[in-house]
Amino acid sequence: MLSCLYKAFLDLFKPRVLLLLFVPTVLSFSMTGILAWFAFEPLKVFLLDLTAASVEKVPDWVFKWLDLSPNFFIEWGLADKSAMVAIAVVSLPFAVVLSFIFVSTFASWVINKNVRLEHYADLELRGDSSIALNIKNTLKYSLVYILLYFLTIPLMLIPGSIFGIFLLLNTYITYKIGFFDSLVEVATKEEMRAVKLWKRDQYLALAFIVSLLLTSLIFFIVAPVYIALVFAHFSMANLKEVRAHLDARSSR
Repeated sequence: MLSCLYKAFLDLFKPRVLLLLFVPTVLSFSMTGILAWFAFEPLKVFLLDLTAASVEKVPDWVFKWLDLSPNFFIEWGLADKSAMVAIAVVSLPFAVVLSFIFVSTFASWVINKNVRLEHYADLELRGDSSIALNIKNTLKYSLVYILLYFLTIPLMLIPGSIFGIFLLLNTYITYKIGFFDSLVEVATKEEMRAVKLWKRDQYLALAFIVSLLLTSLIFFIVAPVYIALVFAHFSMANLKEVRAHLDARSSR
């Protein structure tokens, strides 16, 4: 596992990989940023209207007792701050999901081909090269990821819990998408099942390790491509062993 992390790190500096390195993250943040920009003012207006409607129901003596103005929400700029926090919370899962979609759709094919030709040239292609399978798998688990994220938002109110929740969710989507993308073109369904059954725990541990990068703003920009490289190395190395075992068993 450690050797795969090291090999993937070295592959980051290959010319073709360098061309792809920042593309998924830049595209995902650009699209998320544009959506957030257009959503800011409507959300701000909504919060102001909601607050105004709520303040009207509060007796005047409450504000006098608290020494607050009925317009404190506007005077303190809380509408802007609340809108920014709400948009950040909502945008985060979409930025992650979009980066995985871009990698799965465009970058994974180049990454897997480079890794296979350079390190596992004797590995025969026995899978399905249809990009539709990647898109279907990525969209499926992206929707599950977003659903789980919004269901766990109440738990994020617990101090310090947001890091743990985000890490677990990232581990989930990294495992589900990384495993499939790294093997769909090169392995048969039987071989993929064999690899998963044999190395499931190690895949989960690997997904947990590389998902730490997604929780860091510093490494997030290179994390999607690096994750694809790590899973490509790990999966192809495991597939070679599985094939040797299956071929030996079938020849008996």
